[in-house]
Amino acid sequence: MELRYCTACAAPLEQRDATEYVCANGHEYWNEPHASASVAVLRGGEVLLARRAVEPRKGRYVLPGGFVEFDETPYEAARRELREETGLAVTDLDLLEVHTIHYRRNEASLSIVFHAPRWEGEPEAGDDAAALVWRPVEVVESDEFAWHIPGLADKLRRLVER
Repeated sequence: MELRYCTACAAPLEQRDATEYVCANGHEYWNEPHASASVAVLRGGEVLLARRAVEPRKGRYVLPGGFVEFDETPYEAARRELREETGLAVTDLDLLEVHTIHYRRNEASLSIVFHAPRWEGEPEAGDDAAALVWRPVEVVESDEFAWHIPGLADKLRRLVER
């Protein structure tokens, strides 16, 4: 996303640094990361992945998840997104990883990754997932995965080995 105009008065914005903008009328805007939550569901040595049906990175794999809504905790968002994208229901979630990803041009996401040790239901693609697949955890390190999250594959391998 390219920021050009003030959201308060529509005057042109001037970028001060990587996240701060100001217009001629003194209104400030901060282009900070938006929180997202995703869930790693493991079965045997495989992780459940969603193929993105929408841009950015349409066609690549991601962990089921999405953006945290206003007045929603990351845990609530993770449960909601997992249900919307896969039909699976979870109660317990373990925090696995937090990392910033570059979502689109000039737009970042603070990606909060959870692990669901137990779930109910059978996965079925819904919402913005084109398809669901079980793949080896190594896929999260490949070019097939939409965004690189350092150390995620190692953490998933350790969970599989338990």
